[in-house]
Amino acid sequence: QHSWTDGAVQDGLGDGGEELEVDRELGRAAEDVGSVREAERGAAAVWEEEAIRAHVRAVAEQRSLAVTEDAVGNMLVKVPGNAKAKPVLIQGHLDMVTEKNSDVDHDFDEQGIELSVENGFLTSAKKTTLGADNGIGVATALALLEDADYESRPPLELLFTIDEERGLVGARFLDAETLGITARTLLNLDTEEWESIYCGCSGGGDSVFSFPVVASSEESPAGAATYRLRLTGCTGGHSGVDIDKGRCNAVEALAGLVKSLLSSSSDVSLVEICGGDKRNAIPREAEAILRTTMANFEEAVQAYFDAEIKAKVEKTDPFVALAVTTEDNGYRSKPSLQNADALINLLAKDGLTRGVVKFSEAIPGLVETSSNLASAKPLDESRYEIVCSTRSSVSTELERIRDGLAASVKAAGGSVTLRSEAYKGWNPNMKSPVLNLTKQKYAQLTGGDPHIKAIHAGLECGLLIAKVSDDLDCVSFGPTIFDAHTPDERLQIDTVKPFYDLVKQVLLALAAQAS
Repeated sequence: QHSWTDGAVQDGLGDGGEELEVDRELGRAAEDVGSVREAERGAAAVWEEEAIRAHVRAVAEQRSLAVTEDAVGNMLVKVPGNAKAKPVLIQGHLDMVTEKNSDVDHDFDEQGIELSVENGFLTSAKKTTLGADNGIGVATALALLEDADYESRPPLELLFTIDEERGLVGARFLDAETLGITARTLLNLDTEEWESIYCGCSGGGDSVFSFPVVASSEESPAGAATYRLRLTGCTGGHSGVDIDKGRCNAVEALAGLVKSLLSSSSDVSLVEICGGDKRNAIPREAEAILRTTMANFEEAVQAYFDAEIKAKVEKTDPFVALAVTTEDNGYRSKPSLQNADALINLLAKDGLTRGVVKFSEAIPGLVETSSNLASAKPLDESRYEIVCSTRSSVSTELERIRDGLAASVKAAGGSVTLRSEAYKGWNPNMKSPVLNLTKQKYAQLTGGDPHIKAIHAGLECGLLIAKVSDDLDCVSFGPTIFDAHTPDERLQIDTVKPFYDLVKQVLLALAAQAS
């Protein structure tokens, strides 16, 4: 067994940096700035993931296996095999999403994940993310080293990429020549439904906006009370694969409540609002600080929550809750925002494109294009940062939505801080030799046929094809993981062995083709 918990990493967006106005004609300049900043994040991620990188290196060196690394920290371990067979690339990513509930005391930089087995699932004992995404892929690759019967398998090239969760940074800056990748068949071990084999994925890109705020010069009215509104218990989830489930976006929902209060009474003012954390997760929690002289303020807040939030999401977010408390600390003297309406209008429903934009016409039920309002937070007393993550399998649609987001923010008075270069999708190839071989071995192993799917999320396959070779033949599969990117993440234990058996059966079949 190989632990991936030592490599728990801090997953955040990093510091803002200099602003750059992005018009359509400046798109190339924006992409260049985005690429530089993403490369800088990749360099930072190497240090955040150094513990698990050191573990991989040590395991390889114990077996006298060659390890190569590129400039951003991706690693390749070459494993000998049947010399007549063509090498096979097996890939997983070393990082994880670090999510926890706000009342959980856990430092991802210093502490590993405390594991627990509950009702047939491996989960975190402390209500943090588990890291099975993609720790199980890394563990599987390392477990293959325990099998000494190398001659029955093809030569293996075990690829461990860094910083996948913040925009596939490792794959985007991968140097295939430096790593020494020669394989033209790829098994990507980073999907989360055992019954499904994936043959395509969406592309995507992040947009980071800066919104200026102005402190009101007016003194608080006599008798005004300061309240903290805290929305918690939203289900959240992956901003790609869960975007079509209708789950509550905590930032949008709380902004809608604040918008209703501001529009219905001049006796309410906004001091601060914040929520969300990771770019690839649907926000689960949000907070707002409001000041008011309304006598029935708490009743009005509760009435809106009951009718407009709880009643509308009770099936998708059964544990959503709103706490209203009076604020006695420094917020009592902090001025309210003079231009709160403009900020709240952006964050509330219909302010920024959010959720499913379009479903695929080719594959029923597959989301083609979507966008996620990932986070909003004050950076200092004069500006807010708003982060959106957009995905699409159609590159023109992806950029159209990102153009629209930028236009909305600029019309409201904000600017674009970062528009990262979009990462490439992976177009399905139903004639793929490795896809059809994996389907055959799955059927032999289980007695049933797998579902063949594309995923509305960013797998690294599309980028690896671009970096390694247009002829790279790819397939992606994995054991079942529920609620990835949330503290409810859990790995279904009884799917792990058949998943691992399938990996070995595919490798045996690929080696047999050489004889």
